Amino acid sequence: MSTSPTPPALSRDLLTVAHVMSVDPLMLRDDMRIEAAANLLADHGYTGAPVVDHRGELCGVLHALDVAIMHLPPPDVVPARLVLVRHLVRPAVTIAPISPVHAAADRMRAHRTDRLVVVEHDVHVVGLVTGQDLLRTVTLQGNLLRKAVDGRIAALGCTKVTAAVEPPGVVLLTGAIDSLDARDRLVQAIGAIGGVTEVDEFITIVPAQP
Repeated sequence: MSTSPTPPALSRDLLTVAHVMSVDPLMLRDDMRIEAAANLLADHGYTGAPVVDHRGELCGVLHALDVAIMHLPPPDVVPARLVLVRHLVRPAVTIAPISPVHAAADRMRAHRTDRLVVVEHDVHVVGLVTGQDLLRTVTLQGNLLRKAVDGRIAALGCTKVTAAVEPPGVVLLTGAIDSLDARDRLVQAIGAIGGVTEVDEFITIVPAQP
């Protein structure tokens, strides 16, 4: 399973699930024996995987926990001789690749899951997005935003101003600058950066010495 690269866009509203999802996820056939599916999950270190039918259409998700429970029955229960993946499949929580990343986070929270199956036309699996994918995106976007803010400060020659960037795009400017006009230009320039949601400043005005 590989992850598509995140584009340089900074605004969360511009990022879609397609930008951050893992592509080519492990997929299981619903007619596989459960033992074969269990081996695949174990070999890849996954706790679950999408399940598709013979047409390649999504029919649910197999969870490793369900497989483990099936193989750990009470002493008086005789396991079935032949169990297929379809017998243990659960409904999948899905999302479209064009959905914004914040919608993926909201859907995970609503369904109390850390992964969503990404589908086109409701049935064709194109990827998987996990909580780890979203965390990686937040970290990357934060780093990119910090670089953009620092670059804008340097371009304006505000050598005594420093910036702190906090989610979800709040920038705090501190330090000293030589005029109110320079401060206002800086705040306006920082606020115009994609991904910046708010600019707070505690900048001291220190006129340049003649």
